[in-house]
Amino acid sequence: MDTILVPTDFSNSSASTIRFAVDLANKMMAKLRFVYVQGEEQAERTELPSPKAAPLGKQIEVARYLSHMKDYVEQVLRDAGNVVTTSYTYALLKGSTAYEAVLDYVEEHVDVKYIVMGSHHGATGERNLMLGKDTNQLIAKSRIPVIAVSE
Repeated sequence: MDTILVPTDFSNSSASTIRFAVDLANKMMAKLRFVYVQGEEQAERTELPSPKAAPLGKQIEVARYLSHMKDYVEQVLRDAGNVVTTSYTYALLKGSTAYEAVLDYVEEHVDVKYIVMGSHHGATGERNLMLGKDTNQLIAKSRIPVIAVSE
């Protein structure tokens, strides 16, 4: 079964993207994987642990991020009345930029066939061809289709 990767940053654009991705996954009978990308500063504080080797504090921090993402996604779906008829999971990525972390993740996970990402102007507020910098870079560099969803 194909997987649709859905990066989120908890913005209004992310909410629109989540709703679109759920509708698409339901129609395609695809799985969903929601991801949040930690920036370099966050990643230094919260290394992604291997479950057995990481100190308990790091495991708790990762669990908090995943719990926050799960709560956010489920709230967006409740607010919109979306019904998810497929399976979905969550992952926490780390990288210097969101697009690099997502590209690395896609290379490691061959089940990911599509990326659905918001097209807002991103955390920096830069305007780059009406897309956020990370979305623009993903479209340019991804080996799989990227669907940009507007707010």
